Amino acid sequence: MKYNGCSGTAVNLMKYNGCSGTAVNLMKHNLRFHLLILLMLLSLTLPACSDPDKRAYINFKVIDPEAAATNNQPQPIDADNLLRIAVCATLSQQDTIEAYRLISSHISTRMGRETVLLERKSYAEINVLLANGGADVAFLANGAYNSYTSVEDIEPLVMQVRFGVPYYFSYIIVHEDSTIQTLEDLRGRTFAFTDPLSFSGYLVPVHMLRQIAEKPENLFSNYIFTYSHEKSLAAVAGKVVDGAAIGSHVYSESQEKRDGLAGSVRILAVSEKSGTGPVVVRKSLGADAIGRLKTIFLQMHQEAELREAMDSLLVDYYIEPDMTLYDFPRKVIDELGEK
Repeated sequence: MKYNGCSGTAVNLMKYNGCSGTAVNLMKHNLRFHLLILLMLLSLTLPACSDPDKRAYINFKVIDPEAAATNNQPQPIDADNLLRIAVCATLSQQDTIEAYRLISSHISTRMGRETVLLERKSYAEINVLLANGGADVAFLANGAYNSYTSVEDIEPLVMQVRFGVPYYFSYIIVHEDSTIQTLEDLRGRTFAFTDPLSFSGYLVPVHMLRQIAEKPENLFSNYIFTYSHEKSLAAVAGKVVDGAAIGSHVYSESQEKRDGLAGSVRILAVSEKSGTGPVVVRKSLGADAIGRLKTIFLQMHQEAELREAMDSLLVDYYIEPDMTLYDFPRKVIDELGEK
């Protein structure tokens, strides 16, 4: 591991025990800290909060307006022709979900099949959907893909190119005026992770701590999961927490937007590079459908009506997966699983 020392919804206030990911309630920790975190993150997520049953399933079937005018009866869904697409919004939720809706609608049109968008809060839920046969296509994070146990049932379809490259880094960040200079200086401080299956936002930072013989539950006074890289960045910039782990692509986006967040933090440590998260498909879709889907994704950046959607997802374009870029994540996950 190489380090560079200078170089909506309320979050679950849970700790994880070792590498097994067993949740332990943080009832013993400071109530004031928890309330502050909840209030701050609720303020960021309120616009996105809605009844999950109303937003989880979105039918993108195109209906002839003239036929609809003469027939008020609901159109039956052909379950055998349904394409279920699972997503998890770890960037700006409102923009991200709208982007996925547009992409799902585009796939429906190109494939000639109805599509249903399945939105879930965490990558663990996405993996459960895949394992239970509840999703046909899934947008996965690096860590979620490399942690998935039933890999024989799925295959990576494409991977993302972001800011010109198909890889990224994990950044450990602190506020720009913080006195923290090393990972050890985070002892007794507060920290924000993103998702328990996020490689840059949880798995590789935990691996970094292992290199200095530390665990999150021992090093930090409190830590949380924000389920959003942007929220973790904002939490450090706003001094809600002392440190956080984010993907380098989110930091780069903040620099491009000049929103002041990246300028308010300092990079404390940098991981090795890792491949961007893949789009995966269930092999049971069949070679013909998988081949058509691959073509759709590889050509997606050429569709003018999808440019804004792809920009919202920080995707330049999609390419064939380079499996060597997942060697480092697999190494990290294997080592975490050994202890």
